[in-house]
Amino acid sequence: MTYSLHFLGPALRCDHADDALIKDVYDSYMKYLARGVENQYRYIAWAPASHDRANLSFATGNEFDPLDIESSDAAHIYIIPNTSVAGPIYIGGAPIGGKDEHYGYQDLLDCKLYNASYETSFNFTFPTQKIDIQSRELLNPVNVSKDISEWFRSSGSPDDVARQAQRISYQAIMESFGQLVVGYEWWRDGVVNTEKTSWNMMAINWTERESTRTGLESLFQNITLSMLATPSLT
Repeated sequence: MTYSLHFLGPALRCDHADDALIKDVYDSYMKYLARGVENQYRYIAWAPASHDRANLSFATGNEFDPLDIESSDAAHIYIIPNTSVAGPIYIGGAPIGGKDEHYGYQDLLDCKLYNASYETSFNFTFPTQKIDIQSRELLNPVNVSKDISEWFRSSGSPDDVARQAQRISYQAIMESFGQLVVGYEWWRDGVVNTEKTSWNMMAINWTERESTRTGLESLFQNITLSMLATPSLT
């Protein structure tokens, strides 16, 4: 059996972070994570939990949320890949390395939730199904609501209800994706500590920013396509 399908679905777009955000992340790193001990952060990912999008205080032990409910433009996840240690290493209160040293925060990615149009082809030859993306067009960024109860109000036109249902499903996929990537890994005196994230279990080359970007977008796309095999969602 071979057939084609056009549908709307969520997508992830990861861009290189702008200089202002990178600077704010560095300032936050120096405030919260440069503690005068040999801490080496190898990976950090977070969803903004306040208007301060660069706030890394969660890595000091505070709870962190996998879903951005603060941003009005789109739901964001910020990711410092494992291209190098996340920031300057301090031993005895002094940094190691010069100002020109390359650090992971310089490779920061800004990943945003989008609505996209997919053109796909399906080939089912028992017992294997193959799905190929013929085209994917990003349509508009999607944010999420702080109050999900707003989406369950019975008033509104059928089109409003349909849009609310779509946003709920998009939010669910973005939150699940955040649960996979959000968190951090740090080394201290040779001991590895991983908090929340499953980043090192993914088949993504984290050592280069571009390969990280394409790997994350492909992973999110695969999650979206996997929803087509769930009867309750099709």
